[in-house]
Amino acid sequence: MACEILSCCRFFTEKMRDLPKTAAYIKQKVCLDDYQSCLRFRILMQLREGSVPLELHPDDEAEARRVVECLVRRHA
Repeated sequence: MACEILSCCRFFTEKMRDLPKTAAYIKQKVCLDDYQSCLRFRILMQLREGSVPLELHPDDEAEARRVVECLVRRHA
């Protein structure tokens, strides 16, 4: 099953558009095979936040923690 947000994921539509081979590899490994491990997906589902930072790579744990902390403070 593919990630439900793949078609509109800004990481691919904006950040990775000039790197099609790398994007295809990440999509296959993460978005099509194991999308629930993607930090971008998990942040969106957990916080229902409409915008995950473009810079957040699907497996950047440290940045994901920072983003979640920031979003939680913003909504507190």
